[in-house]
Amino acid sequence: MASRRSFLKGAVAAAAQTVVAGALPTALTTASESGASEVPAQRPNIIVFLSDQFRWDFVGANGHNSSTRTPYLDAMAARGTNYTHTVTNQPVCAPARSVLFTSRYATETNVWCNGRSLDRNLPTLAGELRKAGYSSNYIGKWHLAPDSVAEGGSIGPV
Repeated sequence: MASRRSFLKGAVAAAAQTVVAGALPTALTTASESGASEVPAQRPNIIVFLSDQFRWDFVGANGHNSSTRTPYLDAMAARGTNYTHTVTNQPVCAPARSVLFTSRYATETNVWCNGRSLDRNLPTLAGELRKAGYSSNYIGKWHLAPDSVAEGGSIGPV
């Protein structure tokens, strides 16, 4: 049985190499005669859309709520991978994010409740994506950094 850590690493690798219908081309450059390894000409974008209290049936593309209008999310779901059945072992926002971004239990990330900062020594999904040549960006609610600017945090949202 695979560990969460190996699953996440495999998922990142698969996402970086797998292209679903309609996504970016995956043509590989030809290896040079000097024996250089093949490098993808273009990589697909990876978007992790994470929100609080937002269930899978709130996305119109999943077809279970006729009152839902989510055209942009529906377009992304049509072009990419749409996970409809996932679980978290932490129902509170900051601990859940720390678990997703590090593949470790919240007790290992130092974020076992809201208001605690993420252990900076831990490897993260963004760090692993950067190692694979991606630009990693986070937009929105973070809640994993210290509130003090002196400690590397901020006094407001990211």
